[in-house]
Amino acid sequence: MLLTYPEGIRRMIAWLRREYGDLPFLITENGYSTSGHKLNDPDRIKFIKDYLKQVLLSIWEDGAEVFGYTYWSLIDNFEWGDGYGVKFGLYEVDYNDTSRTRTQRDSARYFADVIRTNTIDCDDG
Repeated sequence: MLLTYPEGIRRMIAWLRREYGDLPFLITENGYSTSGHKLNDPDRIKFIKDYLKQVLLSIWEDGAEVFGYTYWSLIDNFEWGDGYGVKFGLYEVDYNDTSRTRTQRDSARYFADVIRTNTIDCDDG
């Protein structure tokens, strides 16, 4: 199991504000890796929900200006240290298929619901 520390993103935003001032922030490449082929990925959904909760607390309670968040990554890709074995994507890529078929994971549906409903408390999470 991958160890995560969602509170760390809030602490990092607070540190950046202390060091550099009240700047607007765009959070990029925040994601969760797994191995193997899993379309049902509740751990990734929990990761997204927990990290977004901390970002929201940074905004609502700490007064940070966070104007965007992107999940890393939309689709599985090549990772320099691990090749195609590590899966980060909201969409699974079948590298054995010459068409590189992409299949939506449960986390993709959850993230789409977050965007659509503007809340982290969606049915999938």
